[in-house]
This record gives sequence, C-alpha cells and structure tokens, in this order.
Amino acid sequence: MNKTASPFVIARLAVAAMLFAALLHWPYAYYTLLRFAVCVVGAYAAYVAAERRQHSWMWAFGVTALLFNPFLPVRLDRATWAVLDVAAGVLFLTSLGNRILAGQLAAASRNSGRPGQRPPGPTTAAGLREENHD
Repeated sequence: MNKTASPFVIARLAVAAMLFAALLHWPYAYYTLLRFAVCVVGAYAAYVAAERRQHSWMWAFGVTALLFNPFLPVRLDRATWAVLDVAAGVLFLTSLGNRILAGQLAAASRNSGRPGQRPPGPTTAAGLREENHD
C-alpha cells in the first residue's frame, strides 16, 4: 500500500491551512495569494468531482473557485470573508474524507472492476449472463 499523500491531497491541506490562517491579520499580498491558491485548487477539485460524477462536490468547489478568484474579485467586508474562509477551509478538509474525491475508489475500480459488478461476458436478450455448462 502506498503511504505517500498525493499532490492533490497536499494541495487541499495547504489551502485549508491558508484559509484558517487568513483569520489573522496579514499583508494584502497574502490574501491575493490565498485567492489564487483557493481558485486553482478549487477549480481542479471541481474538475475531479465532475469527472467522478460527484455533482454536489463539483458545484461546491466550483462556487468556491469563483468566489475566491483573483481575476474578478468579489468585494466583501472582513467579517463576511472570515465566515467564508472557515466554510471553505471546512469544505477542503471534508473533501479529504470523501473516498471518491480522494481517488481510492477510482484506483480500486481500475484494478478489480466495480464492486458487485459481474465481469463482462455473453448475455441473453433479457440481460442475464449465459452460463457455460460444457
């Protein structure tokens, strides 16, 4: 079993830590870097979720990426950003517990097929597998 964390896991952990650290007072450049990091990692997470047909995660990360984008910044007061920073940090941490987003099921399905699914083989018109009784 591979014990190393994927770059995607590390990126989500780093962004979550940055979001929680944003509750402290930092220079303006930190918040610009934060917006960029959240936007990039959030957009990638939305893409991964869409590829894995996790539509709720896709929308959550897509909205987060848009909200934090540095190119067309959303202007809100500090108290509102504090709430959004915590909410986004929780989103990124929670996604680490999602087995599909973590990639564990994707690797398993590539190796052994989907759980409970029969291997491909000839079927009858009713969709039942034909048994070979030679």
